[in-house]
Amino acid sequence: MTGRQRTGTVLTMSADALSLRRLTQWLADVLAATGSESTVLQARVELAVHEICMNVVDHAYGTEDGAERGDIAVEAAVDADAVRIWVTDCGGRFDPETAPPPVPGRPQVRGYGLVIAGKLTDDLGYRRETGRNTWTLRFDRTHDKQEAGP
Repeated sequence: MTGRQRTGTVLTMSADALSLRRLTQWLADVLAATGSESTVLQARVELAVHEICMNVVDHAYGTEDGAERGDIAVEAAVDADAVRIWVTDCGGRFDPETAPPPVPGRPQVRGYGLVIAGKLTDDLGYRRETGRNTWTLRFDRTHDKQEAGP
């Protein structure tokens, strides 16, 4: 996924929960390029991207009152095979390998975001380069499977 050229549309927003509301319409506009697949993809893509962005808000920039907030840039590209999303921020470094997974059978309020995003995407990746965090999300298009039938 890292070798593909990013030629999509970009949404830049403040890294706060209220700004994430802008994702819904922006993603609907992006996914319109998928035609009839857009309604199938919308909930899946929106939830996964929102979970990653909310992790940026809460963890990359911190949750303390008065914590310095930066921006989140969300870029999307649609091609015949997939919808690709890149979420980039300048917040603190994150190591996905150290994020504790939820414990089955133990109710908890937080800690499900990466699990949810991982289940909804066909590929989820993270890298840190030149002081920036970039999450890559790929959603394979299913138009051929839908048209072929069972």
